[in-house]
Amino acid sequence: MVEDPVTGARLGIPAEFATKVTPLPSGTRWSSEQGQLQIETFRVDTGATLQAVFEQQKKLPRRHVESSNLQTDSFTIAGMQGLKKMRVYGYARDNEVRGLTVLYDQAMEGSINPLVGPIAGAYLPFAQGLSLAAANEVPRRKVEYGTGIFVSGAGDVLTDRRLVEGCSIITLPGLGHAERIAEDRLVGLALLRINGASGFGVAALAADADEAATSR
Repeated sequence: MVEDPVTGARLGIPAEFATKVTPLPSGTRWSSEQGQLQIETFRVDTGATLQAVFEQQKKLPRRHVESSNLQTDSFTIAGMQGLKKMRVYGYARDNEVRGLTVLYDQAMEGSINPLVGPIAGAYLPFAQGLSLAAANEVPRRKVEYGTGIFVSGAGDVLTDRRLVEGCSIITLPGLGHAERIAEDRLVGLALLRINGASGFGVAALAADADEAATSR
């Protein structure tokens, strides 16, 4: 995990591949020595809307968009940029958009594809406690409280992603420490796991309930 001094974001960098760091006008680039992998941050603080930045990112030179998704406070874009695979993630808050672009050669697809999800999941565009990004933000309380539901008997808990964003310690009262094992920024959920715990009552999901009804 590294802190980007230009945009104020916090992100996870695969240090084995991305060994070079280059400042950009509106972000920072982490890349491999020959540029086969490039991870770039960007920041638009001119008051542009999320939709405007979304459209602008899709129309950048040499970009061929294969899929895109615009949500209320975020967007994703996937496709090609020249001969490189491309993924773009953007997030909005307080009339500002911060984002992450991942580019990699098709020859590296086998090595990088499994890392794209973790790179995107580790990206915290509005990380708390960073001098540049959070100077004017209202600080979060030292302790936040929230709720979740058990979705497996092994101690997996589904909760609001924003609740645990940036948290260094996550504890479930009476049950102990939980680790964040996955998150989905598009739907705003995080998956936690209580290691060594089992035998919990599990909330029935819609698909499970339909299947159970059919089996009867």
